[in-house]
Amino acid sequence: VQMVRESDRAWHAGKSSWFGRSDINSCSLGIEIVNPGHSLGYRSFPKPQIDAVIGLCKGIVQRHSIPAQRVLAHSDVAPGRKIDPGEKFPWKALFEAGVGHLVEAAPLRRGAVLKAGDANAEVEALQSMLALYGYGVEISGYFDRHTEIVVEAFQRHFR
Repeated sequence: VQMVRESDRAWHAGKSSWFGRSDINSCSLGIEIVNPGHSLGYRSFPKPQIDAVIGLCKGIVQRHSIPAQRVLAHSDVAPGRKIDPGEKFPWKALFEAGVGHLVEAAPLRRGAVLKAGDANAEVEALQSMLALYGYGVEISGYFDRHTEIVVEAFQRHFR
């Protein structure tokens, strides 16, 4: 059910940011998907629901010339406040259908394990990469609570 015309502003993301731009409600189209979406014993997203989301997204992306990497989750633009559509959302299925962006998994290398409270060049590099992708994170070199929340949002989307 379409609740808001694509030309109108919807109040779906709330306080949010992406690529240094705040108020994502004013520059985006929001889709609410009814499904818990989390790995807490919930069911997976049904195929007919995902097929409908893919069809809807394809139309929106085409009509508005939206780049693939700009198909985002509420949890991407409002980490810490939003956790939808959740870690069970099949981003790979959307990517394979031509919607959205996928970061391919890379082999893990031995290296520093970063954790809350760390302050070093590795933390700064992590923050820089998250910001380069678009996440609203301060590049301070200090692994604060907000950095932790943004890492969780990235993992929720790409794990």
